[in-house]
Amino acid sequence: MRNYILLFSLAVFLACGKQAVDPLAQIGQPAKPKMIETAKFPCKVIQDGLDDQTGFYKKDIAYEKLFEYTPEKLLNYYRGRDFLTCYSSVGILDKKHYLYLKMIFDSKDAARAYGSIQKEQEIRITLLDGSQTQLKTAVHVDAKPDPKTNRVIYDGIFEMSGTNRKKLKDAELDQIEIVWTSGFESYEIFNVDLLMNQIKCLEK
Repeated sequence: MRNYILLFSLAVFLACGKQAVDPLAQIGQPAKPKMIETAKFPCKVIQDGLDDQTGFYKKDIAYEKLFEYTPEKLLNYYRGRDFLTCYSSVGILDKKHYLYLKMIFDSKDAARAYGSIQKEQEIRITLLDGSQTQLKTAVHVDAKPDPKTNRVIYDGIFEMSGTNRKKLKDAELDQIEIVWTSGFESYEIFNVDLLMNQIKCLEK
């Protein structure tokens, strides 16, 4: 996989330690979300109703693991674990649809290497049928260091238009390209039908 992060330095990543991480604890979701069983995919609905903070209707589907990524140069160091783990969720807030990506870097120095994701910066999603779709970043995304685990978390929020949703619902994923302030990087998707199923759950 091609790595486009500018001025990438191995030294800054080798400072992190190996610690277990509980995805549900990191993501901050309840351990038992409301389940809506479907024929192929169990829809895990976190919220479906008025949002206490905004007063608008809100519906969120639970985060699930979308992909894992370790740069080739770090494979020997990250044996049995991954440098980056990304979870995806989809949601509706005030009639607007969003894709949420929670990116957990197993390195306390990832913020220095990657920087941030700027508001309105587009991410590009390539589908297995060869087509592509672009989603705009809804808010500026900064790193959130977790001193307890020596990890860095990015909570990306991306706008999904009707065209975006149709494409993502009708085809499996191939890869996602994210433009960081330090450069851009492409990630291969392993859970290729996750967004397809999550969007279908959101529209039920």
